[in-house]
Amino acid sequence: MRQSTQRFCFLLAALLAAPTAFAASRGAKYSAWLAAAFASEGRTIIGIDLAGINQETLVAAAEKFNVLDAKFMNIPAFLKSGRNDEVSTPDEHRTVFADLKRAGFRRVQIAYFPGEHEVNPAPLQSALEWFRAMSTITAPAP
Repeated sequence: MRQSTQRFCFLLAALLAAPTAFAASRGAKYSAWLAAAFASEGRTIIGIDLAGINQETLVAAAEKFNVLDAKFMNIPAFLKSGRNDEVSTPDEHRTVFADLKRAGFRRVQIAYFPGEHEVNPAPLQSALEWFRAMSTITAPAP
């Protein structure tokens, strides 16, 4: 095996074992399914970013992967939307927020930013900071 390939394999293995937060552009529903799939494999999930989501999919994903338990429902879920989003409206976000809380998710936050249905790095940074703050895992030193 070439040395560069070997280094890549070691890096990939380390990444897969590391605590993970899930976010997906143009498909927050994927974040829910990826988080549930990885949790079913014993991975540590420190957050689920549900940007621009217009229907609740986290419960169905967790049920499908048989991880809908207290541990999974303690994973922070961060919903965010543009105030003028017509694809995933603020009202739909509030409905998803309420659905998650009603299902038993304890760490759910919702945020709005100026704009429409778009990727906005500032709320993503806020989500990552919140995930880190909520995590019991100490972040590695830079």
